[in-house]
Amino acid sequence: MTLRKPGTGPSGPPARSGENAPDSPAPIKAPRFTLKPSKQTIWVLGGMTGFVLAGCVTLYVWQTAEMAEIQKKVDEKRTEVASGQKIASRLKKVEDDYALTAGQIRFLETSVTANEYVPTLLRQTEQLAKSVNLKVNSVRPTLEPAPKPPADKEARKTFKTWPYDKIHIDMDVTGSYWSTAKMLYRLTEFPKILSVETVQITPQGGAVAAAGSPKLGVRLRLTGFIFPDDGKPVAPGALPESGAASVVTPGVTPVNTPAQQRALRPAASSPLVATRAGA
Repeated sequence: MTLRKPGTGPSGPPARSGENAPDSPAPIKAPRFTLKPSKQTIWVLGGMTGFVLAGCVTLYVWQTAEMAEIQKKVDEKRTEVASGQKIASRLKKVEDDYALTAGQIRFLETSVTANEYVPTLLRQTEQLAKSVNLKVNSVRPTLEPAPKPPADKEARKTFKTWPYDKIHIDMDVTGSYWSTAKMLYRLTEFPKILSVETVQITPQGGAVAAAGSPKLGVRLRLTGFIFPDDGKPVAPGALPESGAASVVTPGVTPVNTPAQQRALRPAASSPLVATRAGA
């Protein structure tokens, strides 16, 4: 067993004073906290802030565009709803107007002349002229059948059929101006629909009537409508004539066949519809 002196170690005696001792490690100092940012920190924070601002602006613009688009759709739907409500509110009025118009059409159709009523129509027209002190010289009816559909397919698309045939009545009468005016007014109260197409007035040699008004020669062209009971057009030559011979009018068919007149003469029990209609 080896005895060692105190103060000596395995590596030898301790260093004496004045001798170089080995360097000891320096103590580690903690970094001091400072509020002054570095340039690197400023750039990082600035970049993050700019990125956040750009994202917010982009999101705001996108949301604004989406809201504008949604608001536009909402406005369109509101307009459609308002239009639908307006149409629904008008439905009752349209139905009432339709019922009223249908009633008026049915009423007017009662004033449309049936083919077997034509001889009576001519007699009533002549009696009307005589009732206002007009002398009837002639009554000439001519028939204008409803046009047939065209053969061309394109023209047929826009073609509108006539529900009635037309009858043109040329009346030559003689009388005063006031008698003529009375007849024109009385036509508005005629049992059947008759429209006045033309009126030609010529003085009769300066003759003066009892009322002081000169006598006039008046030629009236009236137009009526024929509504066949069987839905078939009236055959040409089925209308009677009183007075002079028939006058041929372009586009219409003159009628003056005695046999057809007798065939179409209404029976004594045939009812006459006396409804008031405007000219």
